Amino acid sequence: MRIRASRCLSACLLGSTFALLALALPGCQTHAPSTPVLRTHLEDPLPEAPPASVAGDTRDGKLTLSLSEPIEGPLAAALDFFAALIEGDRQRLSAAIEEELLRVNPRATSYTRSKASLLGTLLHPSRRAHLGEGEALSRLVDVERTRSLSIDALYGGELPEKVRPSDHAVEIRLTREGVRAFRGGLPGADERFVVLVRGEPPHRIFGL
Repeated sequence: MRIRASRCLSACLLGSTFALLALALPGCQTHAPSTPVLRTHLEDPLPEAPPASVAGDTRDGKLTLSLSEPIEGPLAAALDFFAALIEGDRQRLSAAIEEELLRVNPRATSYTRSKASLLGTLLHPSRRAHLGEGEALSRLVDVERTRSLSIDALYGGELPEKVRPSDHAVEIRLTREGVRAFRGGLPGADERFVVLVRGEPPHRIFGL
């Protein structure tokens, strides 16, 4: 009986010794599966989308825009207005603007002007003396610097009755040649020119 108990004790001690050796020796250790670490968008942010860039020109009386990213409708509407103005296209200009327009250049006001009066000024030959036929839009307008402004900031937070919160203020940057070409027909035409555009399609212009 003592011999059998002694053998059992020896076997247990031997088993424990082998277990300790297995833990001590490299390559013999067992690893519990680790919980995967979840990365958040703050730790591993997505690359920023490139800013929208535009380039424009007029060919055969139509505006051609080359976009690296889609641009908002109001920006495209403002640029198309200038392209139509360069070409002297009455039909496109008439379709692009509302019946009554606010005056926002050189500063935002609540004064209005009728479409008929504005078209008469814009298309009068004496007002277009510096607009050559087939003139390139990119020569008169710095298209890539066209941007959307806060319409609330434009009016100091108090919007006129005609302006909706969803509307857009688009800043057009005119080149030196553009200022010279447009100053005769566009009141307040300067290096920075603001165009008010409706936020909803068809994005008609209601302020110049």
